[in-house]
Amino acid sequence: MIIKQLETKEEQISMTSMSASSDAQNQQLEIFLNEKVVQNSDCFIMKEKERVIARGVLAHSHLAFLTFEDEVKQKDADNFIHYLLDSKTMENIRVHLYSDKINYEVTYKSLEHNGFKVIQTKKSHIIKPTKQDIKIEYASLQNKKNDFISLFEQVTKDNLDKDVLYDVEMFGVQEASKKMYDSLKETNFEADLWLYGIVKQQVVGFVIITRNDVDTAGIGYIGVLPQYRGNGYAKELLKMAIDVSYQKDVKELVADTDVENTPMLNALLDVGFEISCMETVFTHK
Repeated sequence: MIIKQLETKEEQISMTSMSASSDAQNQQLEIFLNEKVVQNSDCFIMKEKERVIARGVLAHSHLAFLTFEDEVKQKDADNFIHYLLDSKTMENIRVHLYSDKINYEVTYKSLEHNGFKVIQTKKSHIIKPTKQDIKIEYASLQNKKNDFISLFEQVTKDNLDKDVLYDVEMFGVQEASKKMYDSLKETNFEADLWLYGIVKQQVVGFVIITRNDVDTAGIGYIGVLPQYRGNGYAKELLKMAIDVSYQKDVKELVADTDVENTPMLNALLDVGFEISCMETVFTHK
């Protein structure tokens, strides 16, 4: 059993066809590698003979695609995470771990054993997009970075998302906004999936949809400007996301929300989302 960086085409094929991963995750990682969104030097694997039994991608302050096959023992998982942390100098690494993941307990403990701390617990929701009756107008943000940063700075006021608040506390609101923009932009960016919500020619909020693969997408971020909260616009933004996803032939739309963000949890359920699993957000300084 060896731990190493990704090198060969054969290793890439094995890394992107792990049985402990969903087909969607395998396909997305394959796309990211082929399109050079991530480099081989970002990718780490554990091999038994010629088969990849663990993987992780460490890039852009995130440890992503972390997967252990069923037979991986706790000690080996711990060693794998330790190797990753030793191999690349990176601060404030973030990991998002879903409770429906194969080998979830081993993965969770391997992060804890290597100094990762839980900063947030979320509920993950899914819906099959359908055509919606939307009561507000919308338009595309069209990749206007300054517009996004300005909106993001505004919606952080009284924000209930601990993940966002953690970044704001660490970096300040402007730098956290830039990091959020860059992170979302790197995730299969499509300009017409970044949307303003408009009422009487005034922007009331925004929602960003990120493609995971051909059939699935997620709500990367949603926010209502403080002065317009309490008017049901969160539901309208969600319906907007569902409707646009339907137009784009998305078969499944995912939305994750802090367990203490009761208004957004209620809004998701009201527009038809269903809870699928729990999500834990870790960070490593």
